[in-house]
Amino acid sequence: MKKGVILGSIAGALLLVLTGCGGEQHLICTASMEQDGTTLTEEVDATFKNDVATHITMVIEAEVSDEDQLDEMEEGIESLFTTADFAAVSDDYDIQTNGNTVRGVLNLDLESLTEEEKEEVDFSGSYDDVKSSFESSGFTCR
Repeated sequence: MKKGVILGSIAGALLLVLTGCGGEQHLICTASMEQDGTTLTEEVDATFKNDVATHITMVIEAEVSDEDQLDEMEEGIESLFTTADFAAVSDDYDIQTNGNTVRGVLNLDLESLTEEEKEEVDFSGSYDDVKSSFESSGFTCR
């Protein structure tokens, strides 16, 4: 009987390890739109540990047909990263221009945020909650 309990416990622990329960998950959500010769693409890569978001990398890329729009796009991305709710929780961002493309990358370490701060940047809740929120906003998630 004792041997059966021990084997059952080992099998249960092994099942948890193999199925990833309590482990790390990644959620990648993307959205894209095109208007007046500008293609805007956003990708959010969220890391979850034990069903709680711990890190977010957001990439916004704007490809313009008219290079005169580059400065405007760069200012728009920087404004999003510095004046929106993100500015209150992170200053870890980089914006680069290459040819007719502006690319901004923002990193958020959510482990250091309070639940209230996570709600401000829409990353409170479980993996499924965050995925549903992005999908209802027009993102495709995997």
